[in-house]
Amino acid sequence: MISAQISRSFTYLFQRNASFLREPQFFRPLAQYSFSSAAKKDSRVSESIKLYLKEIGLSDAELENAFKHEPRLPSVDLEKSIKPKIKTFDDFGFSNSEIAVIISRAPKILFYSLKDRVIPSMCFLKDLLGSSHDDMFKVLKRFGWFLTIDLKKHIWPNIEHLHKYGVPMEHILRHFRSFPRSLCINNATLMRRIDKLEALGMNDAHSKMYIHAFRVVGGMSNEVWERKLQAFRDLGFTETEISAIFKTAPVVFSTSPEKLRKTMAVLLSTKKYGNAAVVSCAAIFSRSIEKRLKPRVEILKILEKMNLIEKWPSLGVVAIYSSKRFHDTFVAPHISQLQEAFPVKSKRWITNY
Repeated sequence: MISAQISRSFTYLFQRNASFLREPQFFRPLAQYSFSSAAKKDSRVSESIKLYLKEIGLSDAELENAFKHEPRLPSVDLEKSIKPKIKTFDDFGFSNSEIAVIISRAPKILFYSLKDRVIPSMCFLKDLLGSSHDDMFKVLKRFGWFLTIDLKKHIWPNIEHLHKYGVPMEHILRHFRSFPRSLCINNATLMRRIDKLEALGMNDAHSKMYIHAFRVVGGMSNEVWERKLQAFRDLGFTETEISAIFKTAPVVFSTSPEKLRKTMAVLLSTKKYGNAAVVSCAAIFSRSIEKRLKPRVEILKILEKMNLIEKWPSLGVVAIYSSKRFHDTFVAPHISQLQEAFPVKSKRWITNY
């Protein structure tokens, strides 16, 4: 009985005084005030950064993209970090529109040390590219994040190694201008690529195609590479022919199996070009089927049917000739006959090759 009364009393006191276990009410407004003040401050900082970046040329879309990919931007000091970097770009000869493109695509640049990272990497690029501003902008607008790494440490050893292996510096630098990322790899990866090329019979480092082959094999896993080989096998090419194609036109191994099949279907439909012709001019796989191959095959079939040509040109001519040269060689000499026979198509034939 006494125990029950004590229990009831304790429960009553606990319920009555449980508020002491809760968060004190007078703390809430202070916490809310602190959060609200911080939020307002962040908002003001963010707006000032946006306003400045907009002044140098970033569009609303570019600003949105920059803040989306780098939500920490409001934490960057405008005066000490952002403005000095923009001035550095200006000192290197970049226009406001060029700076806007680089920053909007790689806003993380604004977080890195100007002295230790950004300026040394920009100097390295300028020296490497021969002070070509256009080439430098071409690289940075695609790979602005290059300025966030030690470029000399990551890229120069690979360039030196390839040059010592026998690849002409001219080939390396020309390749770097278009595909700089392929050289931003560690030494182990570099050696694996060179070893793979040797295993594929690509031993002539002086060949213009070697550096392209280097990039192609570097962009594929072993599984993907095997699927590429199988695609050529399925089209009837022998291992020797596949090897010959790789040595003369390695970039076609980046072509999808579907496009390989469609290209071969168009070529075989002519009954003029078989696998042997393709091996001698594998570049045909890199050409547009709809804009180049099909229209040229169509006009050649018509010219043959009208007895206006005695034999078809080599596949190299079909693949490589410019539109003007192809038109002047095969269409222009017979334009009156074509206009008479095909008045509806003649206008397209005049300009479509």
